Amino acid sequence: MQARVSHDVAQGRGSRSPALPPLAGRGAFSLFELMTAMAIMAVFAAIAIPRMGSASHRYRAELGARRLAADLEAASRYARSWSTPVTVVLDVSTNAYAISPFPDAKSGGSASKVAVGAGSSRASLVSADFDGDATVVFDTLGMPDDPGHVVLGVGTWRYRVVLDGLGRARVTRDSSGTAITEEKVDKPSVGGGGK
Repeated sequence: MQARVSHDVAQGRGSRSPALPPLAGRGAFSLFELMTAMAIMAVFAAIAIPRMGSASHRYRAELGARRLAADLEAASRYARSWSTPVTVVLDVSTNAYAISPFPDAKSGGSASKVAVGAGSSRASLVSADFDGDATVVFDTLGMPDDPGHVVLGVGTWRYRVVLDGLGRARVTRDSSGTAITEEKVDKPSVGGGGK
């Protein structure tokens, strides 16, 4: 059977495609065809561009929240490792937070200040609540004096960083969008996290 197929192809029969009409009479695309193609591309662009902007805002808000969560857990670990209290002060008005004492790798100082909107995040601190204030102190065991949460956002995207009574931080999407709802965080029943 293989020999017969090869023979058919060699003889010009079999798997050859039918001849396409010659292009000699057709020099270019018509204006109607070009306008139709442009209209289709414009519709796709009108759909894609707003979605890309929203995805960018979501990414930036989540990036800022994950960095803050990592810094809070690093402050807890530092306090536990060096048996020294560590203070994190969040300042919504300047869109920054400071961790002290915490070695700053860039300046070599004993305090680290982080501008939330710097770099690729460009997020904003929306609110911070650790039992009524925007300061959390990790004791020598790495436990926060008060559990609480911080809300960061870009555009309409909001992410909440929840710090529990054991010094663990988790990031959740604030499902209420622009309307921020309060979430109660219980203090641990064991450990030295309370006032």
